[in-house]
Amino acid sequence: MADSLVLSGALLPDRPELGPVDVRVDGERIGAIGPAGTLEAGGTLHVDGGWLLPGVVDAHVHPIHAETFDSVGGSAVAGGITTVLDHLYPATGEDLPDAVARATAQSRRGHADFGFHLRMTPDRLVDRHGPPAGLTRSLQEAAAVPGVLSVKAFLAHTDPAVMTTWGQLVHIAAAASAAELPVIVHAEPGDVLSELEVLRGAPDSLAQHDARRAEDLEAAAVAMAAAVARSVDARIYIAHMSCAAAVDAATRAHQRGTRIRGETCAHYLDLDSGRQLGAAGRVTPPLRGTDSVADLRERLTDGRSAVHLVASDHCGYAAEEKPDQDFAHAGNGLPGLDALLPLLLDGVLSGGWLTAADLVRLTAAGPAEAFGLPDKGAVAVGRHADLVVVDPGATTVLAAHPPGPASAASPYAGRRLSGAVQHVVRRGTVLVRDGAPVAGPDAGGRPARRQVPAW
Repeated sequence: MADSLVLSGALLPDRPELGPVDVRVDGERIGAIGPAGTLEAGGTLHVDGGWLLPGVVDAHVHPIHAETFDSVGGSAVAGGITTVLDHLYPATGEDLPDAVARATAQSRRGHADFGFHLRMTPDRLVDRHGPPAGLTRSLQEAAAVPGVLSVKAFLAHTDPAVMTTWGQLVHIAAAASAAELPVIVHAEPGDVLSELEVLRGAPDSLAQHDARRAEDLEAAAVAMAAAVARSVDARIYIAHMSCAAAVDAATRAHQRGTRIRGETCAHYLDLDSGRQLGAAGRVTPPLRGTDSVADLRERLTDGRSAVHLVASDHCGYAAEEKPDQDFAHAGNGLPGLDALLPLLLDGVLSGGWLTAADLVRLTAAGPAEAFGLPDKGAVAVGRHADLVVVDPGATTVLAAHPPGPASAASPYAGRRLSGAVQHVVRRGTVLVRDGAPVAGPDAGGRPARRQVPAW
């Protein structure tokens, strides 16, 4: 039993009927769950009434700007995130397996396990094999590489070399379907937004930026993307839905038989467009009004909507990349690795707009199901021992800047939230103890094992 550990006296908040339990870790996996005081092991981590959650699977992380693959994988674990699914941007002309190898080598230096979403750009439609069969072959090759989970298409982007047209999405979705990979889309109509900028000029304030990107435009893009996916029988994943209108469009598509999964982000559930955030609040889709935030929260728990998970969409900028006095040149996106679990946990403990069962579903079970990660997402015998112990009576104060190398101000600076992460275990290795990192140099992450998603 030398390679074993018992987390003793834990409460599983999504299964309160069990009462206090012991969870035994054997090697990298959960070996047994029993009533408190009944299990023994080589070591003990005393939980004593704390909440035991499955490690968070953050399905949407951008290791760019001031961040790297190893920096996000290193800092994520302090916030209870044991698996990060990173957006990987292959260089022009770079073969996809080579891009994955590059990112994997960096990611292994972090502590979280990891997977990759491969960005598809228009140039990928004409690769070394020739179109359109060439793209299918390239994605089939990439899908065989450990860590590859999906492809990503930006339907709206400031760089035309990155933005995907509706016609190009047809080919990307068809190729991804043949490779059994979901397609992630940023669902806003980039062509419409570009022409609005021609008519009105670039927005020079957060209020102008938010007003341009209307909820109806986002919802229309969700519906169109779902229709494209359905036409080629592809799995489609709608990233960062910001409003109930977008969620409802995804829900209607699901009811019609579209293979679809939907994501929202913690900032859309917590921040609103009425706050005076300036450049620190620049994100796309934009923050919405307070009524929209309330409507989106309702969609999380109604049991019928196509919101299957909540992610961070973390973007860590250096201060000079997001200048508060120069909105036009401020980077797009918000930090969130340190805030994802604390914000949602506060929604359970103080806000009352989320249940503990929904917290587990949206941060662990949902993302594991969406991307086919059979080892992740649950406190269950046989799963990886990715575990987070939370003290529901403690308080978390969010930092002025996100953890890691990013230095731009956080929109959550100084927030006091109910609940705090005490201990974090990833595949049986204790990475955080009593709120402090204790990971050794040999505690690197590895690619999450994938199977074809069952949806």
